[in-house]
Amino acid sequence: MKLPTLDELVREIESLRSVGVEVYIVGESSEGRPIYALKLGRGPIRIAAIGGQHGNEPAPAIALVSALKILASLGRDLDLYTILAIPLANPDGFSRLHRCLEECHAPDWRCECVEARLTASGVDMNREWLTLRTPENRCIHDELTRFDPHIVLDLHEFYAVGGSPPRWAHETEGFDAYVTDAPYLGVSPEIMALSAKLAEIAKRSIESVTGLKTRIRRPCTAPCPVPPIYLGSHVPLEGCAKVLVETWGVGLGNFMLYERVEAHTEVVLQIVDFVTKNVERILRAKNIDARYDAAVGSSYGSKYVVRGRDVDEAQRILAAHRIDVVRRGEVLEVSMPARFSRLALTMLEPEYDLSRELEACGRSVRLDRLLNVVIERVD
Repeated sequence: MKLPTLDELVREIESLRSVGVEVYIVGESSEGRPIYALKLGRGPIRIAAIGGQHGNEPAPAIALVSALKILASLGRDLDLYTILAIPLANPDGFSRLHRCLEECHAPDWRCECVEARLTASGVDMNREWLTLRTPENRCIHDELTRFDPHIVLDLHEFYAVGGSPPRWAHETEGFDAYVTDAPYLGVSPEIMALSAKLAEIAKRSIESVTGLKTRIRRPCTAPCPVPPIYLGSHVPLEGCAKVLVETWGVGLGNFMLYERVEAHTEVVLQIVDFVTKNVERILRAKNIDARYDAAVGSSYGSKYVVRGRDVDEAQRILAAHRIDVVRRGEVLEVSMPARFSRLALTMLEPEYDLSRELEACGRSVRLDRLLNVVIERVD
């Protein structure tokens, strides 16, 4: 298998129309390249799969095109699920990958290709899911909000430390691939449990088709405070079960590309298969999570007032997350419970558990820490 150029991958994406996949554009990158979405199915369980946030991680983008082609050819259970795939979230970064790999004579673990990892504006878009400052994040987040997924697959590749092929990633890292579920403070028990099940499926899927040494990797044993700036820590606060999948791949070019692509492809296929057999369980988890979110929101003040020099930016961020905001002159009012109460509280309430723990470790995302605003709770 050979790593495609951006133009070749776009042609593969466009070709999916011929097999019944809906192909459309959700927005543009910083340099004006289209960001494609693929949609298949008409069922009640909604699965979103995002690849290519980092342009130096090519396998997930190729795999999502492959997975949609396979699912379309099978043509079964389309009344049980709907899948939305965004294979190339950062096309500007991917456009720089081939040149970088050639210059550093890949495969080589020293070939990080940072210029391909970032967006054209030099931003790591997987750190911007709260502030949504990049056009890539904004248009993808808008599409995810409209789609309202039950499950989100966050697909990546990682950079192994030290040496270069033919040494293996597990000789230095302890694994060739890993998966992470949602062991984060603030996530409801139902979403946490469903995410853990998806992680088990992903691990087995990778090992069964590739033999890659795979680990379920969690940042800590108990729910831990992780800021909702990453896709994978953000969507569980919006009621989505989540699994992150990473294969060893940054800097490898064509080396092991087939195995890397197969790993991600099989994860998508096996999770779709799980979904078709567990429709009621998945629907129930999201419904319970919505009640959990409302109960958390009702535990704090009935309203928050935000004012200050950066009130316009505060309004943009809150509104982008579909959190209802009422503006009265230069003052914002946010009533609780909100649509996404836990996300709102993380930005507004210093006494909320997640907000308090993030403050303690210097990772607060409260709006009065990010912006020049003052927040007042009205009980």
